[in-house]
Parts: sequence; C-alpha cells; structure tokens
Amino acid sequence: VDLLWLSTDDVRRTNVTFVNPDTTGATMSVHFTGADGVTTADVGVFVPARGIAQLTDVFRNVAAAVKAANHAANASAARAHITSSTRFYALAFVISNDNNTAGISLPRLSPQ
Repeated sequence: VDLLWLSTDDVRRTNVTFVNPDTTGATMSVHFTGADGVTTADVGVFVPARGIAQLTDVFRNVAAAVKAANHAANASAARAHITSSTRFYALAFVISNDNNTAGISLPRLSPQ
C-alpha cells in the first residue's frame, strides 16, 4: 500500500501506524520517498501477532535524508510504500507541533 501526502516540514510531525491482524508476527518494509522522487529511506518494522506498532516522527527519526532533501528543495510532501508477507493495515497521522491537530493519510493500494 501507499501512504500519500506525508509532511516533512518543521511545524508538523508524521507518525506511521501498522496493524497486523494475523496470528504470527510480521515485518513491514517501509520505503519513504521525498518530493524529488529520488531521495529515499528504508526501514523495517516488526509488528507482533494481532498487534500494533508505530514509527514516531519518522522524518526526524528514521527518514532524515528525505526531510533534508525536501527542505533543500523548499518542499514538504513525501510518501511511503509499505509491503509485508502478511495481511496488514497502515495509516499515517500528520500532527501539528503547534496545537496537536491531526490529519490522517489513509492507505491506497499500490498499482501492481
């Protein structure tokens, strides 16, 4: 699945949440891409059986290269492509650092 319209700007933070409904643990492979379509960051996230995991403030913690490239290009949009060998659900929260209001990026099936 893809999560679109993730924010890398300094006034927001982006958290990505994963849900694993299966009876065995699974690793989600996440590929973040910056606005230039070239700068990327990859991370694996283990989600326990019937569990939830979250990456918090991803563009500060695990995808800083994407944030830096966007900042240099005066852009803030990024996206994530997520795969797993099991069923899963993922969504992202883009949260204001000023007042904690949140926008939600819901998953979109990736073209095959």
